[in-house]
Amino acid sequence: MRPARVARKASSTEALAHLSLECRPWAQADIPTRIDYIRRDRFIEHAGVRPVKARLVGLLHRPRTVRPQCVLLASEAGSGKTALLRHLQRLYPDRQERRGARIARPVIYTEVEPAPTLRGLQLSLLTELGAPPVAIREREARNDLIKRYLSEFATELVLFDEVQHLQAITRRARMLLLDWMKWVSTGGKVSVVLSAAIADGARLIEHDAQLLTRFTQLRIPRFSVGLPLGQFLLTLERSLPLRRTSGLAHESMQRAILDETEAMQTLRGLTDGVVKVVQEAAVAAVTGGTERIERPLLNAWHELGVLPADSWRPAAARVSV
Repeated sequence: MRPARVARKASSTEALAHLSLECRPWAQADIPTRIDYIRRDRFIEHAGVRPVKARLVGLLHRPRTVRPQCVLLASEAGSGKTALLRHLQRLYPDRQERRGARIARPVIYTEVEPAPTLRGLQLSLLTELGAPPVAIREREARNDLIKRYLSEFATELVLFDEVQHLQAITRRARMLLLDWMKWVSTGGKVSVVLSAAIADGARLIEHDAQLLTRFTQLRIPRFSVGLPLGQFLLTLERSLPLRRTSGLAHESMQRAILDETEAMQTLRGLTDGVVKVVQEAAVAAVTGGTERIERPLLNAWHELGVLPADSWRPAAARVSV
């Protein structure tokens, strides 16, 4: 390689040293590609979520018992619960067992639909377990099939997300569905995680002393100004393909970002709000050519957050239909 080319490559690498190795090539891409990369879903492990993740991972690789440990993860909407559960599922994908041709599926994720029913939850879990779409009318027959699949796939952890939807149904129906989720744990000999977008998880299961003792309650805290938020913002900044450093971890930027999350979501410091404020500011930095997030750009979510995906295009280039 010629000396001049080596020097240019070294200079380019040094200029993007504030970015992660994965992100650096994206900083050289065109504007729409960079915006798509900025707005992609991402999971960033931080001090608030780390102990919760450790507790959930600790539910795996335990001896199968008739009373496995279970968790109720209850935090406000936007605190990062779903991102954590999806991350956990990706960490433990299907694997081929060494002995025989059996496929192991250690972690199952299923989402509780609005106005849930027992039949709907059973069918949703069977779908995630890979059961063929066979019409089974009897409730107990569906349970027997769920129990068999959980055993055959050597499932260790079942994640029920959006469990707050149980609050929209009658108390009797809610008790029935919660008891069924407890049965999934007992009958399948698996740990169960109930994830609910509510601040007080005890209200969801307070009708049953057995549920209160069976489920350990965890929560993901909101951010405040300090080292944990600074570390989170530093990691987030390294994942955004901007060509100049923004200094998001500085205390003044932390406060400004938290102020914007409160304007966006009322509740200050939720993970989802922090990410959205920073993402839209990064989009504005790309389209405006600053290549760094400055304080005036932190309110970009007011406009860019509601524009279509092609909002990076100049106004004259947009086509009205």
